[in-house]
Amino acid sequence: MKKSDTLITIFGGSGFLGREVVRTLAERRYRLCIAVRHPHLAGHLRPPGRFEEIHAVRANVCSPRSVTAAVRDAEIVINLVGILVEDGAQQFDAVHAEGARIVARAAAQVGAQLIHVSAIGADARSPARYAQSKARGEAAVLAEVPGATIFRPSIMFGPHDDFFNRFAAMARILPFLPLIGGGDTRFQPVFVGDVANAIAKAVGGQTRPGTIYELGGPDVRTFKELMEFVLSTIGGNGCLCRSRSRSPNSRPPSCSSSPDRPSHPSKSSCSSAIMSSPAKPSRRAEHLLRSISILLRSKPSSRRISATRHGSNVSQPIA
Repeated sequence: MKKSDTLITIFGGSGFLGREVVRTLAERRYRLCIAVRHPHLAGHLRPPGRFEEIHAVRANVCSPRSVTAAVRDAEIVINLVGILVEDGAQQFDAVHAEGARIVARAAAQVGAQLIHVSAIGADARSPARYAQSKARGEAAVLAEVPGATIFRPSIMFGPHDDFFNRFAAMARILPFLPLIGGGDTRFQPVFVGDVANAIAKAVGGQTRPGTIYELGGPDVRTFKELMEFVLSTIGGNGCLCRSRSRSPNSRPPSCSSSPDRPSHPSKSSCSSAIMSSPAKPSRRAEHLLRSISILLRSKPSSRRISATRHGSNVSQPIA
């Protein structure tokens, strides 16, 4: 079957990762159905001259009927839907676990290949409900579609990402950046384009069915080092303030000035992503801090994830 004859339904195609996945697959001439809650806001996903190959439909992963309609005639189904902050009906278990099960069951009913994007640190034994819900989602997916491919990306960076850019926006208006958890938690940020390429490889049959892949960039950095990098990139003069759980004998939070030029091998790529974002600060800074706290409690794998930035292959399969 030619790529132009293959219909791929993408849930969450209008998000940060979704936009990159749509662009990557569109360049490979696949037909795409973008399943989103607000299709009238997804017009920007269509490249010029490609209107007949990309269309958006209304769907909510928590609504079985809309999901079933969205996957009709699809050969491949990709689920990118995820949240970092619970809000109203958008709860971790409803979206990450039950929503994943609904999408997987619909894919199984039409015999479609399923690609599910989870998150690094997904663990049913984690103290974080976010990580627990991600793990339950993975289990539900494999129960419905044993041959599904699952990706666990680390924190992603790129133009308009919700990690580096939001902290950069905060740094422009605040005298300090908080080092949540003391700043010692280690991260392995991955370029969003590399994650999209990994998903494209799965679409092309270059991954093993029923396998979980972890995706990360080449550099492991502490949260403190990442915040130092943000301040250096935007030319900020603020300081970093350590924030730990307080005990009766604990010292108050301490602040330290950021070095002018912290060492960061991926600086050129990350800095271009940060500088491309508008300077207007986010009005949801409190939600961002809650989101980062969730990620810090998710206890990502301490071992180094094997993946190479820019044009990477997927990492080695894990049990």
